[in-house]
Amino acid sequence: MRLPGIFTASLLALTLPATASAQQGYTWEYGRHVMADVFETSLSLVYGVPETDDVQMFADCGIGAGGPLVRATVGAPIGDLPGGAGVQISFSAPGYAQTLNAEVVRHEEFFHGVEIVIEPDDPLLTELAQRAALTYAVHGQPAATISLAGSAGPVRGFAGDCAHIGDLTPNIVPASSHSSAPPIGSFGCNMFPGLASRNSDVAQNVTFVNNSPGYRVVMWLGFDGQPVEYGRLNPGQSMSIQSFLTHPWMFTDGPGNCIQIIELQPGVTSYSIAAPSPNFGSE
Repeated sequence: MRLPGIFTASLLALTLPATASAQQGYTWEYGRHVMADVFETSLSLVYGVPETDDVQMFADCGIGAGGPLVRATVGAPIGDLPGGAGVQISFSAPGYAQTLNAEVVRHEEFFHGVEIVIEPDDPLLTELAQRAALTYAVHGQPAATISLAGSAGPVRGFAGDCAHIGDLTPNIVPASSHSSAPPIGSFGCNMFPGLASRNSDVAQNVTFVNNSPGYRVVMWLGFDGQPVEYGRLNPGQSMSIQSFLTHPWMFTDGPGNCIQIIELQPGVTSYSIAAPSPNFGSE
């Protein structure tokens, strides 16, 4: 289920309400940040409690080998299934049933669910926009319910824009890859070890863009300060991640030398990885 390049896994903290009526405070939100470079555009669909890590579903749009694709992560009981395990997840409502291939995801200490990859016109997105609720379950695991109250506008907007992601008008000025100023929230590598994630109170969808001349490995610095690899980017590539404010991210070269560290900041959704690695030879 892994796609190469810019279309990288999205992460989220997943809380499973027992019933649709228990989902008080949950809302459907569509985040739209269109860049001049389509590979830096961020389109995200979230169902959860705003400004918290209480999220049941997260999806983003990216470019696959055959065109636009939606990668969605859904909070679901997964028992003891290991991260990366291939499973199937079934969605149902009166008159509707669909089964999709999925991959178990486990990130940080409480990130769990399954990840699916579908096209923008997949029937699942149509059902998300027109039903009152859907029931779903990973095969062999208990079922869960997701409320779809208020989903129509955000889901349709997300799916429609995703289908035409290459034709959208930019509304964000891309960060200059030639700027010598460090990004907001940037730390020198002399701070590692020593930095660590402090809490997960405020979720933040962010995009990391590799504007450097070399290959970069994306590392989350956990609550114990230890780096956890989340992705790899060639020059010009980007990845979108659901993370949290106060969480630092470290970017290394291929051999693992620290090049740059960023701690997520309020209101900043795109970060340029632009620092070269002058101390370790040419890239």
